[in-house]
Amino acid sequence: MDKYKPLCEHLESIEAHIRECTLTFERLEQILGSPLPPSAYRHKPWWANESGASQHTQTRGWLDAGWAVDSFDLREEWVRFVRRVISAPHLAVGASHLGPKVATSRPATPPPRISQGKDRLAPARGDPRHTIALVACVGQKLETPAPARELYISHWFRLASAYACQTADEWYILSAEYGLVPPDRIIEPYERNLNEMPADRRRTWAAKVTGDLRSILRPGDHVIFLAGRAYRTGLIDTILELGCTIGIPMQHLKIGQQRHWLKEQVGS
Repeated sequence: MDKYKPLCEHLESIEAHIRECTLTFERLEQILGSPLPPSAYRHKPWWANESGASQHTQTRGWLDAGWAVDSFDLREEWVRFVRRVISAPHLAVGASHLGPKVATSRPATPPPRISQGKDRLAPARGDPRHTIALVACVGQKLETPAPARELYISHWFRLASAYACQTADEWYILSAEYGLVPPDRIIEPYERNLNEMPADRRRTWAAKVTGDLRSILRPGDHVIFLAGRAYRTGLIDTILELGCTIGIPMQHLKIGQQRHWLKEQVGS
């Protein structure tokens, strides 16, 4: 297990109240100090929670630390580990989720609380773990300045913001024009679209947003992305480096499926 011992040590070092850990493949390679093999990028069974004679060396890197692979994405290159409370399930070949969720005994989520104040990005708080939702901006907007929560008028955004209010302690909008925006901040309408930005402009945008996130996030926080890949790229590594976990509940859903899923969650 020598090559994967740094992963074992990294997982063992995570504070006990943190029950899941999401790592990009790039971050995992930094922990290991060497590249992952090509099979880790191509073959789903490489991430199986094997035991017994068929167990591979990389598997011991997380199982020996008391963790199991919960889910992963070979296209977006990330893996999520959870603490093992029961024996880790086996990966069914062809699936990128490892069957039933491993029980994690997560701490109770505090009552929903929306950040107050138009420009304050770092609310004072004492709880060790908060849930923060990041909602992508949309093209449909009012034609006059308005609080950000009201500026965006698409059906998807209305549902996503309602879900963020119900699920998260705080939520923010990922604006292609203004960066990280509290929902009560009054902003003017704009036409900029992150999906149409050149790569260097997106990197500049991501650097600005990650700078703001550093003032908000604390180790153990859970960040929920209600946003597409263009809005997540450049943010995930920083969030993980800050000791936070990540959730992307609608990652593989098309827009119509996202609306349907959100409707079910918010009960509308």
